[in-house]
Parts: sequence; structure tokens; C-alpha cells
Amino acid sequence: MIEYGTDFISGEYLNKIDEEPADFIEKYKIVGKLKMKAYAKKPYIFNFFGTLYLNNDDILSEEQIKRLTALKKKAFAKLYKNNDESLFRRDISTEHIYKLIKWSLDGYEKELINSLRGKNLSSIDFDTYWDDYYDFLDILKTIYYK
Repeated sequence: MIEYGTDFISGEYLNKIDEEPADFIEKYKIVGKLKMKAYAKKPYIFNFFGTLYLNNDDILSEEQIKRLTALKKKAFAKLYKNNDESLFRRDISTEHIYKLIKWSLDGYEKELINSLRGKNLSSIDFDTYWDDYYDFLDILKTIYYK
């Protein structure tokens, strides 16, 4: 299932991320929309990975962890490639902006994971979660863009 799922996610989601120069935070929105389309096709794959991610204590082999880590690295490599840094504020270094946005999104993700832990992911309506996420990205733009 992990092999099938990572192949599906690569083909239906990660390989569709445009690597042309783009607005960094807008790229997160676009990636979110691509993920929603892939989710709509096969939600059970995302629910499976979500359950693994929330409860991966001692259930994954070292090889499975490597495969999932490689998938995540591929996604982040695409997100950080060819960004239009001219949109960033000039009074904060570009390096700091990337770090602050990443830390903000990492914290957002941890809070979301904690709120979902122990819940049946297949029975959750994620539309409100996506709306909150897009609002959060807009706030990051207000903070870090000119």
C-alpha cells in the first residue's frame, strides 16, 4: 500500500507541481489545490498516509520510512525551487523569511496533527481545514511580502 500510495501521490500530485518561477506562498496554495484534486480521486490513500503519519510508532519498516521521507523531500524541493523572491520584504533577509515561513507552517502542521490525532480521518470534512489553511497563507503574505 505504501508503494502504491507513494506512486499515486507522485504521479497525481507532486509531478504536477509547476517549477516555473512563482510566488512562494501562492505555490503553497496551488500545491494544496493539487493535493485536494488527488485526494478527491483516491481519498483512502491520503487517509492511510495520514493515519501512518499520526500513528507511525513502530509500525513502519526502515525502508518504508525512507520511501515516505524521500516523497516529502521531493515535495519540499519543488516548493523551494524558482521562487520570486522580489516579492519578499527587503527589511528581512530572504533566508530568514524562508525560515520563518517554514517554522510557521511547521507549527501550523503540528497543531493540526494534534487536533486530528485519534480521529477517524475518513469521516472528517476537510473543507474548513483547507479554508483555514488558505487564510493562514494570506496572513503570511501580509507579514513577509512587500
